[in-house]
Amino acid sequence: MNKVLICFFLLIYGVGFTAYADTNKDFLPKFSVNKYGTLVGIQRGKQSFIELGIEKQKKQIKLSDPNTIAWNSLLEYSWDANTLGLKFGSWYKTGRMGLTYGLNALGTSNFTKYNFGIAPQIGFKIIGFHAMASYNLFAIQKNTFNYNTLHISIRYYISRDRDYDIKKAR
Repeated sequence: MNKVLICFFLLIYGVGFTAYADTNKDFLPKFSVNKYGTLVGIQRGKQSFIELGIEKQKKQIKLSDPNTIAWNSLLEYSWDANTLGLKFGSWYKTGRMGLTYGLNALGTSNFTKYNFGIAPQIGFKIIGFHAMASYNLFAIQKNTFNYNTLHISIRYYISRDRDYDIKKAR
């Protein structure tokens, strides 16, 4: 009988603590990690591109639904088409196994013509790999050359520096 009462008391105490923690979000400290590193990847579409760049990630450390936001800069080059591209962008992920949603600003050139645009993307990230599909929307449609409009990209993130943040409860 004592075990049943103890379990009942712990259940009621746990529900009360959870309700208090949900109503008072500043009760617990907030943990996050800032990571900075290198990106290496390959892009496949009409042309094959190699991608090199840097990325900064900020990730929450919590048990349920951690959010991750990242900012990156990529340089991509295709030997077959002699085309160079530069992308600046960001992506966002909710949860541990959720999809990533991002947007890039891009500039491309084949060393005679140039073009600018944006590229929305959707992807999936697990461990250090990030697979994504993207569509490039160019600003100047008459300056088209051999550059991927619709493509799939797989990148690997190599973390070089980590910094842990702890924001104390109020």
